[in-house]
Amino acid sequence: MGNKLTENNNTSPLWKVMTDTNPQNIYAVADGAASKYIHAHLIAHEVPYLALYEDKSLPKEQSPYVFPLKQQDVFSEWFLNENRNKNWGIIIQSHLSLAELLKPLKHFLTIQDEQGHIQLIRYYDPRVTRAYLSALAPTQSEDFFKSVSSVWTDSIGVTESLTHHCMKEGQYQIKMISLLQTQEQPLKEEDVA
Repeated sequence: MGNKLTENNNTSPLWKVMTDTNPQNIYAVADGAASKYIHAHLIAHEVPYLALYEDKSLPKEQSPYVFPLKQQDVFSEWFLNENRNKNWGIIIQSHLSLAELLKPLKHFLTIQDEQGHIQLIRYYDPRVTRAYLSALAPTQSEDFFKSVSSVWTDSIGVTESLTHHCMKEGQYQIKMISLLQTQEQPLKEEDVA
């Protein structure tokens, strides 16, 4: 997958924050419709990827994709640096392989509304992630976080920080982590909108 970076290349500060918290497989769930470059870069760098869902009315390039991210990899560094504050997608950590991860991620794409209609939820959009994960019932949160140990998003409206979503002691937790200080900061209630 991709090309290795040399010692002279800079690596994203995100790696230290993510791998210090939980050293598992790291994946991105990214919306091809948010950037025309994602699919092209996946192909050019020969990155394995799977479509989260396929909509026959959309060009293949605009589908949401799940793909691994690796340290010291040219594609991964490109994605992490270009994705910053652009809402292309989320970063997740999981003990599962790429193929195993697809089924639980697909399961959480839809909900049934009060009228019984099935609705697609774009939880991989950072602007939706916090509201979606916060709204899950406790048993749904437990199910989600069985497959995904952590979710990382840009902190909306706060540059140089990430928001870390996880389950801790059976409770859904959100923490803001500064990329400058690399210290976790629990979000205040007014921050959790």
